[in-house]
Amino acid sequence: MSSPVSARVDAARDWFKEHGFDVTPHRVAEALRSTGRPVSDAEVLEIHEVLRAEEKRSNPDRTLLEEMETHHGWVSAVQSGKTLVGFRDWQEGKR
Repeated sequence: MSSPVSARVDAARDWFKEHGFDVTPHRVAEALRSTGRPVSDAEVLEIHEVLRAEEKRSNPDRTLLEEMETHHGWVSAVQSGKTLVGFRDWQEGKR
C-alpha cells in the first residue's frame, strides 16, 4: 500500500475511533471527506477493505455473528453456568 493511502487509512481509523460508527463504505467515505479532500469510489472501497480486514482480525466473534447472520451468543449466568440467548439483531446483541 502506498504512503498516501496509508495516511488516508490512518485518518479514517482515527475518525472511526472518535465517532464509534460501524465500518461501512458510506462511513468510510464520510471519514475521508472529513479531511477536506475529494475521494473516489475506488479509494473508499480500498480503505473499507483494509479497515474491515483489521476489524475481522481483532474481533472474529463479531465477524462470525455478522457474516453467518447468527444472532445468538453465550452469556454467563450467575448460578446456572452458560446460557444460550438469542437477539433480534447484531445491534441488540452488542448492547
